[in-house]
Amino acid sequence: MSRARDLANYISTGVTAAELDQLDTTSGTPGSGNFLRGDKTWVAAGGGKIVQVVKGTTVEGTTTTASNTFQVKATPVVVITPTSATNQILILGSIMGDNRSDQIYIDLHRSIAGGASTDNLSGYDNGMTYIYTGASAPDRVISSFSCTWVDETYDTTSAITYKFSFRNSNGSTTIYIGGSQVGQMLTAIEIDV
Repeated sequence: MSRARDLANYISTGVTAAELDQLDTTSGTPGSGNFLRGDKTWVAAGGGKIVQVVKGTTVEGTTTTASNTFQVKATPVVVITPTSATNQILILGSIMGDNRSDQIYIDLHRSIAGGASTDNLSGYDNGMTYIYTGASAPDRVISSFSCTWVDETYDTTSAITYKFSFRNSNGSTTIYIGGSQVGQMLTAIEIDV
């Protein structure tokens, strides 16, 4: 159909020419590097781009605790210096846990150079992931843990350090994370938003 015929059809259904013009109104400039947002504005494509990737790995060290407050494991460690305080940091981690009773809760520790630190980045009482060994369960459970977290709350361009943190559920029995000759990894990915 031609535009004139389309306009005539819309007007015959009660749509005014002014309303039709309003539907066709966009702002900005169309182009191969732009996209049309839902508010009818053409904007440059951007965001979601990977800015940098930093990885920390180790095959050394088992860390133990019987504490029911989050403790920090020294390795692996990953340090990233964001290029923008408004970008996001995606943290990926993998570590082994050895639980002989009760529960192991795993989370992330974050410290900002010259600023605050937290041993429970997710803020969840039971961490990002856990393994449970109940009274009727086997005496020992050894398992690989993985965690994924998007850190949006750092608000800095100073160096940020990430490590694993972990705790026991009851504060009385020993739990283990890491292990000799077992790969442990943390990766921090800065994403331009």
